Amino acid sequence: MDRHPIYLVTGPCGSGKTTWIHQQLTTSTEPSAYICLGADATPIDLTYITATCPHVKPISAGASWTQLAQIQPLYVEIAPQLDLATLQLPVALESCQRIAIGPKGLIESEYHDWATQTLISEVTEKNVVLTASPRFGLTGEVLDPASLNIFWDELIQGAYGEVARAKGIFEIVDFSY
Repeated sequence: MDRHPIYLVTGPCGSGKTTWIHQQLTTSTEPSAYICLGADATPIDLTYITATCPHVKPISAGASWTQLAQIQPLYVEIAPQLDLATLQLPVALESCQRIAIGPKGLIESEYHDWATQTLISEVTEKNVVLTASPRFGLTGEVLDPASLNIFWDELIQGAYGEVARAKGIFEIVDFSY
């Protein structure tokens, strides 16, 4: 595959966009940048990439694109709630590598029409629902492991309704000292 300085990565919720980007970033130590278009005030993916790839410059959604042009390669994750047909970028789409990641069961979609390369997700075997997921920001409290375990057990046992997918980053108190 030719080397492109800007990778635009999209797909349905849970299809493995962040996982694929993370795999690309961990195979290189060259300076890179990452931004997630459509991320809300709780940028879980940005936090994950920043924590695990120290050579990657995290870019907030409000950053200027002139700043982004200086750091290449640039990985742009496009959230599924954004409309690809009306997506406005300050770079020509033709100059970017447009990658769609989808589950095995997704044969045709807007992602296929938009992308220059389509990848089958290795993350999930299920058909992913093509709707936006609700997102909840937490209070920033530090959790102890026992409390997190109780919450997780309640979550997966249906105490909060049906959960198809959960994703989060938690700061846990370290009792090892």
